[in-house]
Amino acid sequence: MISFIIPFANTNDNLHNWKSPDSKMIILSTILAIKNINKTLSDLEYSYEILLVDNTNSFPNIEIPNLKIVKGLQYKKDIPKKYITKYKIDNLESQSMWASMAYNIGIENAKGDYIILQHNDIYYHTNMIPSLIEILERDSLGYI
Repeated sequence: MISFIIPFANTNDNLHNWKSPDSKMIILSTILAIKNINKTLSDLEYSYEILLVDNTNSFPNIEIPNLKIVKGLQYKKDIPKKYITKYKIDNLESQSMWASMAYNIGIENAKGDYIILQHNDIYYHTNMIPSLIEILERDSLGYI
């Protein structure tokens, strides 16, 4: 099984209003990336899941095949200390910190033998995923 993990995090307060123009574009880009994963893998023999880690608690509740939305932490006013220690949070204003935390939460929830850390602006060609898996297995790599 392949687990795709997409972080949905932003330091822009407008993202909490998903109807704003900027938020709509971010959400649309994310949905298109998810649809590309489904389209690319639909004819292949791999089982897969797509985990969207919603740090903002604002991603629209929509049904897309293979998509599971996992709650992140950014939307919480007070993050429990155990998470601050576990994820070594040192800057709550850093977009990259929230994205990396979302990846870690996604990895904890992933069921796949292969994990792909996905951005919402990456699209795959038909043979890309099988080619990567072939390289991983052929060369006994831990990651690419």
